[in-house]
Amino acid sequence: MFDELKELLLKKHHTYREKYNVRLELTNDFSMGAVDAINKISWLPRAVAADIFHDEKTLTIGIVIPEQGHVTRFQKFLKRNRLHHIDHFVTDAFSGYYEGTTGILLFSIDRQDLYMNKLITACLYSDFYGSNPLVPKISERIFFYNPAKKLLFHIYDDRGCDIWSPDKETAAFYYQKYQAYILDYDRQEIDSWFMKA
Repeated sequence: MFDELKELLLKKHHTYREKYNVRLELTNDFSMGAVDAINKISWLPRAVAADIFHDEKTLTIGIVIPEQGHVTRFQKFLKRNRLHHIDHFVTDAFSGYYEGTTGILLFSIDRQDLYMNKLITACLYSDFYGSNPLVPKISERIFFYNPAKKLLFHIYDDRGCDIWSPDKETAAFYYQKYQAYILDYDRQEIDSWFMKA
């Protein structure tokens, strides 16, 4: 069930340029400051997450744990501490970002036990957590995964997020629904995967 996700994270640290990856642009105008820019667009990744997991009782979260560095206390995003360990493995795919090998921790959690919007907001503020003292800090990369749909959702920071599935039909739903937010730089390539010839 998790073979494709594990295979991906063993060779790459992202889904960018993977076929059927839909990259959405989030913030691009900081004229009114980071807090304002992030608050204006925070509805979008929340809507995407709601779409991806609305039929699911549980979801899978992947946490990237660098060999050197601080690890966030993830409990602040939990209503109840009921994480179910799935897998843990190491990868060199993040060597451009972190020193040494990087661990990937996969666990499942009931949706009702997770403060999803709080976690999404923390991901959006990962480069600006000091700008808003009300937002909890998260220092690790987080991946949300729906194993039933083989669908990965990753907010890489305030600038954007990726929605990826190896299945064209699954990814096409999100391509159609969120087409207005696709990053212009990648639009031509993304269009070529989904538009009929």
